[in-house]
Amino acid sequence: MEKSAGGRLAVAVDRFSLEDALRLAAHRLHADHAAIMRSAALIGPTISDTLAGHFRIRRSFTAGSVMRQTWADTRREMDLIIVLDDVHRGHLGSPPAILIEQFAAILRETHYTNRRKGMRHAAVGIGGPESYAFSCPPRIIAVPAFEAPRGIFIPDQWNERWICIDPGGFDALCENADRQYPGWRNLVQVLKTWNNRDEKFEPFIKPGLLIEAMAMEIAPSLGGLDLGLQLSVMFQTMYERFDEEWPDPAGLAPALTSYMSPKRRAFARQHVQHAWLTLAQAKKANDRQDYREAKRLARSVLGRIVSTAPRDEYGDLVEVKPGERIY
Repeated sequence: MEKSAGGRLAVAVDRFSLEDALRLAAHRLHADHAAIMRSAALIGPTISDTLAGHFRIRRSFTAGSVMRQTWADTRREMDLIIVLDDVHRGHLGSPPAILIEQFAAILRETHYTNRRKGMRHAAVGIGGPESYAFSCPPRIIAVPAFEAPRGIFIPDQWNERWICIDPGGFDALCENADRQYPGWRNLVQVLKTWNNRDEKFEPFIKPGLLIEAMAMEIAPSLGGLDLGLQLSVMFQTMYERFDEEWPDPAGLAPALTSYMSPKRRAFARQHVQHAWLTLAQAKKANDRQDYREAKRLARSVLGRIVSTAPRDEYGDLVEVKPGERIY
């Protein structure tokens, strides 16, 4: 043991296991949700008020992975769904990009805006690239929408069309999954951080909802396993079932795999296989108590969220007791 600057005990690095590192990563991802929500509560109304000067808005609400607490460390974006009145319904007969560009032109005068990399037609992002840093405010994405008999119509920005989704239904399914399988959200956050961790490339699996849907279905087989084994099972199962079509669990949107071209599928399969085999090697290293090698291998897959030393979100060394639930 050694003393940290704050006087707290720290586990020696060579005794800090892979499971300790993964549990601490999950804790860090989960810890600042309240701060993110406070920031969004301040920014969101200003976007709605600005758009209300140009459109008749029926209602607006926040949605997305931040609301479900399944966001990735590198992608803390929050969707602000702007449901427009039926007087604007003619836009449903036009490509969504037209309305999105109108949103951008309006908000550009009063808010910082930028376009998400890798997307053909990005919704307006409020907040700069620094929003991706840990503990920074989320980026607010203003999404035009219309009421549907069930759910809402929103832009499908990959296929340049309008689709019907049920965000409330999907959120309820995620809530139920985490209630039945404690730690489910943490598992999804680590997986989605892997999915998006390299900004130089397109994310490996699109959309992020696909990972959540996979985790919902695979979760029953994960009971009683530590986080490292849960990740290994997830990657192995994703690889073995990669050619399957994964429907929208909420039952409205197109199959979540319909967004992936054959080239994208091949690219994703390669990275899923690499993650599965590398984490299997990390597990073997951890079992023989070669914790440094275990964390090195896991970090090569999951990125910076896997600490090489037991530090909290402020960078201070902390004691992580074996078997302690910290998330």
